[in-house]
This record gives sequence, C-alpha cells and structure tokens, in this order.
Amino acid sequence: MDGVTLLREARAAGLRVRSEGALLVVEGPRRLELLALALTSAKPAVLAALGRCVRCQAEGMRVDVTGTRWCREDDGRRALIDLASLAGWPRLCLTPLLLVAGGSAAAWGEYAASVAGANIGVAWRHVRAHLRMEHDLADDAIDGAVVAPDAGWHSLWQA
Repeated sequence: MDGVTLLREARAAGLRVRSEGALLVVEGPRRLELLALALTSAKPAVLAALGRCVRCQAEGMRVDVTGTRWCREDDGRRALIDLASLAGWPRLCLTPLLLVAGGSAAAWGEYAASVAGANIGVAWRHVRAHLRMEHDLADDAIDGAVVAPDAGWHSLWQA
C-alpha cells in the first residue's frame, strides 16, 4: 500500500501522524497498533505523503491543527479544520444538504477532504454560528484565532 493511502486510512481510523524532521510520530489508541506498525514499516513513503496535500497530493502549503497539510487550492478546508477545532469538534447537521459533520477531529478531517467546496462554505458558516452562540465568541475573536483561507478561494463561497 502506498504512503498516501496508508496515511489516509490511519487518519480516518483516528491515528495522529506527523513528522519531526526525519522522525515519524504516530499517536493514537493502542487498539490501532497494527496500523501504526504498518505506517512505520512504510516510513519513507509516509514521510513523503506528509509533505503533500491530503486531498489532491499537490505540495502542501499550510498545516492545520491536526498536522494535516493542505495546498493553496484547499486552504479553505484547512481553515475549516482549525475553526472546528476551536469550537471543540462540534457535531453539526448541515441543512439543507442533509450532511452531518464532526464529533471528532478524524470525522472533521474526513468531511473536509471529501465534500464539495460549497459544502465547506456551509460548514464554515455553521461552525462560526456555533462559536458565537455556544461559546459566546465575537467575530473579531474568531477571526483572530483562525488563519483565514486565501482571499481568492474564500471569495468563491463566501457570498
């Protein structure tokens, strides 16, 4: 199995994988030990995959709070992960799309990597509303806590 697929499966299962120089750091529940061993046995391929965007495999530009890399085109997805982390990984029903996002870092990562860009915009607005209502945060505090996506990408779905 290639490093990209192995890394995607590990993150979906709940493992946190990152690199520290030449070291591969894998953290997670003990029940996932076999998957962690598979990651370490494919260390060169996994380290190479860590430097790439989790969604399109382009060179990774920014890293979200979970250690996942995102390219410039997918920077809005990275910002959504950071925003969901600030909100405590809420579980949200995103209507009218009938999608459910979140509940955990792994679920939000899977959501961000797999849905269309318009759905990212809907989730962005819902998480911001959640932060305002449930956490009593003002827009300025939210904007100061999360690095906004590049203006070009953000403008596609902000309207």
